[in-house]
Amino acid sequence: MQRRCNVRPTFCTWFVDYRSAVLALLMVAFFTRTLAAQDELAKRLQPIMSGYSGQVAVAIEHLSRPESFYYQADQAMPTASLIKFPIMIEAYRQAAAGQLDLQKMVTLSDDDKVPGSGILTTHFSAGAAFQLRDAIRLMIAYSDNTATNLVIDQIGLPATTACMENLSCPNTQLHSKVFRRDTSIAVERSRQFGLGSTTAREMVSLFRRLAEGKLADQTVTDEMLSHLYACDDRSKIGRGLPVGTKFAHKTGSVAKSRCDAGLIDSPTGKIIICVLTNENSDESWTDENAAHKLCGDIGRVAFEFFNPPTKVAADAQPQVLRVGAEGRLVATLQRTLSARLAPSVEIDIDGDFGPQTEQAVRQFQELHKLPVTGAVDEATWKALGSLVESGPVVPEPELVNATPPVRGPADSLDGPPHVTCKAWGVFDGATGDLLWGHEPSRRVNPASTTKMMTALLTLEWAAQRPDRFSELVTFSSRADKTAGSTADLNAGEQVSVGELLYGLMLPSGNDASVALAEHVGQTLPEPAAGSDPVVEDPLARFVQLMNQRAAELGMQETHYENPHGLTVEGHLTSARDLARLAQFALKNETFQRIVNTVQHGATVRSVDGYERNVLWKNTNRLLSFDGYDGVKTGTTDAAGACLVASGKRDGRHLIVVVLGSTSSDGRYADSRNLFRWAWTADQPGQQQATEDRADPVLVSDLALRLHQDCLVIDGHNDLPWRMRELGATFDEIDIAKSQPKMHTDIPRLRQGGVGAQFWSVYVPVEVGRQGKALLTTLEQIDRVHSLVEHYPDVFQLAGSVAEIREARANGKIASLIGVEGGHSIENSLSVLRQLYQRGARYMTLTHSSNLDWADSATDEANHHGLTPFGEEVVREMNRLGMLVDLSHVSVETMRHALRITKAPVIFSHSSARAVADHPRNVPDEILQLLPQNGGVVMVNFYPSFVVPAAAERSV
Repeated sequence: MQRRCNVRPTFCTWFVDYRSAVLALLMVAFFTRTLAAQDELAKRLQPIMSGYSGQVAVAIEHLSRPESFYYQADQAMPTASLIKFPIMIEAYRQAAAGQLDLQKMVTLSDDDKVPGSGILTTHFSAGAAFQLRDAIRLMIAYSDNTATNLVIDQIGLPATTACMENLSCPNTQLHSKVFRRDTSIAVERSRQFGLGSTTAREMVSLFRRLAEGKLADQTVTDEMLSHLYACDDRSKIGRGLPVGTKFAHKTGSVAKSRCDAGLIDSPTGKIIICVLTNENSDESWTDENAAHKLCGDIGRVAFEFFNPPTKVAADAQPQVLRVGAEGRLVATLQRTLSARLAPSVEIDIDGDFGPQTEQAVRQFQELHKLPVTGAVDEATWKALGSLVESGPVVPEPELVNATPPVRGPADSLDGPPHVTCKAWGVFDGATGDLLWGHEPSRRVNPASTTKMMTALLTLEWAAQRPDRFSELVTFSSRADKTAGSTADLNAGEQVSVGELLYGLMLPSGNDASVALAEHVGQTLPEPAAGSDPVVEDPLARFVQLMNQRAAELGMQETHYENPHGLTVEGHLTSARDLARLAQFALKNETFQRIVNTVQHGATVRSVDGYERNVLWKNTNRLLSFDGYDGVKTGTTDAAGACLVASGKRDGRHLIVVVLGSTSSDGRYADSRNLFRWAWTADQPGQQQATEDRADPVLVSDLALRLHQDCLVIDGHNDLPWRMRELGATFDEIDIAKSQPKMHTDIPRLRQGGVGAQFWSVYVPVEVGRQGKALLTTLEQIDRVHSLVEHYPDVFQLAGSVAEIREARANGKIASLIGVEGGHSIENSLSVLRQLYQRGARYMTLTHSSNLDWADSATDEANHHGLTPFGEEVVREMNRLGMLVDLSHVSVETMRHALRITKAPVIFSHSSARAVADHPRNVPDEILQLLPQNGGVVMVNFYPSFVVPAAAERSV
């Protein structure tokens, strides 16, 4: 034991020394790597600054990484409006100390107004009152100079400098009020630096403390950050960041000095950055100003240093993409466009560059003032920034496939048998016999209903040897490049036959149809001697089998040219043949299970070794309701919207086929109307002639006379936002001419006899979350004024009944303004009053999301109606004479508003819930309250509000 004791100290000493040595080596390595990284950052930034004509100071840090960069970071420089960030800090510190009430109302006077940035001076009248908190928001989000002086008056001019001194930032000083040099408390520094001064290092330290929650508690920190995120100037550092990157910052600009500082949200964490410039040679005010470009370049380098860009294949950028392109890069483009355009565009992520993608590219190019070609060239790639390589995370297949579908109640049997399709048939599901129909034997394009035969043949082939269901199908380049709807697999990826059948039938994967046809076709025996000529292409051999099987099933009007249904000459079928095919295929239990599946998950593998999950959702919306159990949708330009549907009720099985409906919504309305009609028919089995269908609704001469004699008021028109989306002026899109791709033009307004039009100054909720709702609303109001000014012989502004009548007497369309969504007032009654003064005569209380004071129809209830502030909004609207619009609000909010209001309400664009069960429609219980209120419901013509099937889809 003594020997053990004698040995142990030596071993322990050696072990401790060894551990210390290793730790020391690790620390040396760490600091060596950090220094090397900093050298690399400096190496990238130095050339950018060395060629700049003017003074530059830069500080860059990362919130959670040690690398940093400082250049002239301790040199005092002018701040311009960047000093408003320290002013905000002091205001919130005084509020936390109980020295300042952020809810205090401040009243604007003409003497308060100063020139320069902001909206108070130009858009608000003297006497406007708003909370101090709102003034702070305007000071930061819009860099409002007038709001800044109002805040300074409340906190005291010396307070900001004293606060910065206490925070160990002695060079950060506020010298005077904005554009009020006579108020200077530091005359010499005012002469040298202007409004304020700071250093890059001090400014970065302030933003770091804000990010770490060291300036205030979490609630106040979040509020300050929300103001900074809303800063609408992206002309400096922001221009160099990937599109969509969040940046909590504040800028400043005077002729010789431009600056920007803030927190960049990046994938690796927050980057803290400050760029200050002074004595700039370029004093221009364009986007190409040299200081602005310098800031953007520094921001880009910093972002890419901490977040190295993903290397893109040599053929990915700047490869020009246009209509007809296809593949993974196109799918990546589509994801990126969806992420970059706000509000997000409806675009299929299918890897096919078609008209829909081209339109989205054009929209993006218009918004970014690029040549509008619809093709993605080098400039467009650059403007898109970092590409969105993948969509949302797909859950594990086991979880997806174990989740039971949620289905609504079975259809009511009430309803007229109206149909709009070119051909239809109702068939007995047990026998396949035709019961009723219109042109059931007419040969038409079948679109993706073709895939029923593709699936049936694959199942019959696999049944010959059960292990075939588990065979791996490898996607070929031809399958990957097949246009149209997709199962979202790429060339070289593999999935089993059994799984790919779901990818064929649920998302209607054209690529899956080719992959299965190739896989099955290569195993088919060659035709016997003397029969069809030998075909080498396995896909063509599969198509031969499709036609052979069609003949065996007695499908006399059918001929196939491909396995997917894309339009090609000679690829035809009929409603009768499709019903015969569906009736036979549904006898196959696997087929029936697949077409009755709402969604299915699978794991695909690549020959290169990676795995990923995919989620396929059924395109057949009828599966959302009890009573329906398949079969297949189809849509092409030539075929229109098609549907083969199976339904069971009270032990009776029917198959309904509709071909050539005018829209996707229309095919579901047609199908459900035919099911209702057939299930309630007394004597099935008698084919009905076309004229036996319900007559169309006719407009009588009396109705036309009433329409012409009465004043027609349209309560909602989104033309102003559509023009904004397109980035167009009325010189570029002349609505005096027919505009078939838009909902509105003057010829149609005249033809419809519109006498008064409420133009919606809609602003998306997302813009409100960015803190830009008010400014954007004011811009949209200006757009309405521009409309009236551009067409003075057609439109006349109106704000009262008398002015509407005057416009009508002048033969013009009275133009009124409606605010669509209470988020535009940014929780301020004073803003509400200013919008009224700017011409707004109604406001929709909410849009698609709840507000702090009211619940929306399309969001989970937070308040169960209106809050006390919401009640004040309604009362103030009553006092002003502004109509309360209840479209978009929840039923509880409707009830609550009707209790509070002292004036009639309107629903500017809703319909009746009993007609179409859309959450934005008005239920009967509310309709019954309107007569005593005197309110009006203006019917929305959009299918989702008047067509039951369309309404159920949108819920």
